[in-house]
Amino acid sequence: MAPNYWMLPNKFGFDEDNDIIAEIPSINISLTIKNLTWVFESTGRQKQLKASNNVEDIRNQIETPGVKSYIFMCTGVNTIVKMLYNYNFSQSQLNESKETQVHNQVESQKDYWWKHEGVEIYGDGDNSVSVKSLRVPHLWKEKQKEPVIVKEYSGNGVDHSAILRDKKFLNDLSEILVGNKIDEGKEI
Repeated sequence: MAPNYWMLPNKFGFDEDNDIIAEIPSINISLTIKNLTWVFESTGRQKQLKASNNVEDIRNQIETPGVKSYIFMCTGVNTIVKMLYNYNFSQSQLNESKETQVHNQVESQKDYWWKHEGVEIYGDGDNSVSVKSLRVPHLWKEKQKEPVIVKEYSGNGVDHSAILRDKKFLNDLSEILVGNKIDEGKEI
């Protein structure tokens, strides 16, 4: 799970209040960047909460590279962009404090609803990372003077890891490394 914390939405390219990454309509909860830790707190997963908190500050301090950069990404592949849960808490659970709920859940040792009831909502991405996260480097173009060249590959079985075997990608990379193509900071 640890590497996945880096892929969670951050303040770059996301609306902290309105970009919903998980929903629990039965209790009227929408998880965004601002309240993401609720899911760990409410389910008693203290190790995951600690791990999430450890990378949050670092993830939110990501700066532009400050050097000429080439970004290669895949899009057009179904990727999980949100989770939808429909767990029905009892009224007594809704009236309990969060601390009491967590304590009672840990004590009961029952299977948690979040392990079984999530419905994956798909959108555009590379089969691992959503397009919204993938396109954060586009923001760098306006924030640094050095060129940021972004190349997107779509379709034909190209995804998060298959890009490394894609002929178009390998040709573009070769042209950059060998220097056969003068890009002058423009799109490849």
